[in-house]
Amino acid sequence: MTASILPSLLLHSSVRLMGKGTKAGKNLRQTGLKGWTPEGGNAIFPPQSNRRSEQQMWFLKAITTWWNDKTIGTAWYTFRKGLKVGDDEQGNIYYRERRGTRRWVIYNGDIDASRIPPEWHRWLHYTSDLPPSEAPLPVKSWEKPHEANQTGSVGAYFPPGSLNSGGQRAKVAGDYEAWKPE
Repeated sequence: MTASILPSLLLHSSVRLMGKGTKAGKNLRQTGLKGWTPEGGNAIFPPQSNRRSEQQMWFLKAITTWWNDKTIGTAWYTFRKGLKVGDDEQGNIYYRERRGTRRWVIYNGDIDASRIPPEWHRWLHYTSDLPPSEAPLPVKSWEKPHEANQTGSVGAYFPPGSLNSGGQRAKVAGDYEAWKPE
């Protein structure tokens, strides 16, 4: 690596360079950092994990964002008053209050309400008193398995002729006349 690339890599990306014959490699080896360097070449090493800063970042995310995972308030409320009722095939966990009527879900992964299956949606919205873990609904032969909303993702539906699906729009029939100003 050239000397001009080395400072930019060290400053702008989270890698360390260590190699035979490089000043940076020699300096890093002298500091006692351990790593693997291939014979006769340079190696790129990921940064060593700073566990404390990762924990601090997780804590800040837990306090300030609800869209990544449950918040600290939800986790505390669930710990104090929650009673696990069941979980679904996606790993979402459903709770109710020990002495009350509140019901809620802790999502496994993306927080998206369309990921809740219909039988659990029914229970969460007080349409049924018993959760599907205690009184499962009979599955009809024509029912498809639940699938989350795919809008905005790779799995989204695009009708035939859509520009996103790479299709061609059907030719216009003779019953259409373009508007012309008079």
